[in-house]
Amino acid sequence: RETTADKVSIRGCDKGDLVLLCLDERHDQYVVFTVGTILHFLHSESRETLGLKTYGETTCRKSWILAEVVDKEYCLAKKPNNRFRVPQGTCFYRVKCKPWKCDSDAGRLDQEASRHVKTIKHDPSSGARAKKSEKQEEPMKY
Repeated sequence: RETTADKVSIRGCDKGDLVLLCLDERHDQYVVFTVGTILHFLHSESRETLGLKTYGETTCRKSWILAEVVDKEYCLAKKPNNRFRVPQGTCFYRVKCKPWKCDSDAGRLDQEASRHVKTIKHDPSSGARAKKSEKQEEPMKY
């Protein structure tokens, strides 16, 4: 049975949301996939936790990953040449995430798999073997 925690949020990016992080080569950053207009970049502190390569490493980077939002901060690009490759004056969010744990699905899938294995095991004719902390503060300057 699905819960709202099992659904990927594409309209927002708040604490506790399950989000899709995609590698955006234009910005050389992981961004949250949203239908909104404001960019949400993955915070650099979350890369290691999520098992993602550091930026600038072009080999074997994951193109996407599911993660849970832990926190986010509102930022403003103050410098014309910044690590996010956005124009000076652009407002955006930096989002801290943690790996998504699919506990409810994992338990359900384990139960379904064990029922399936038991059925196969006892069926000799089958021939098969069992085997939000969005704070309204001054934006960070980058």
